[in-house]
Amino acid sequence: MTRWGDGNHHLNTIRTFLQAEFAEKHPTRRFVPFACVNETKVPQQQNTRDCDVFMCQSAEHIARGARLSFSQADMPRFRLQMERELKEGRLLL
Repeated sequence: MTRWGDGNHHLNTIRTFLQAEFAEKHPTRRFVPFACVNETKVPQQQNTRDCDVFMCQSAEHIARGARLSFSQADMPRFRLQMERELKEGRLLL
């Protein structure tokens, strides 16, 4: 039985989507499997417009093993950092 409330269903849906997109865009390359992390204690946004930044920052922090200790107050700085990273084509730590 699938538990909709624990997020695992959504993570599996995202993984399936990413695998299909990769196969379509790179048919000759091998997809490298990855583990999904269902983190339950994540910072909470306080508005309706920062969900994308919260999601990206949560993923980035988890990927590098950093604590999820940011808050709504960090969003303006994260937005500027993410914009710069996209423009420069590299991550800034």
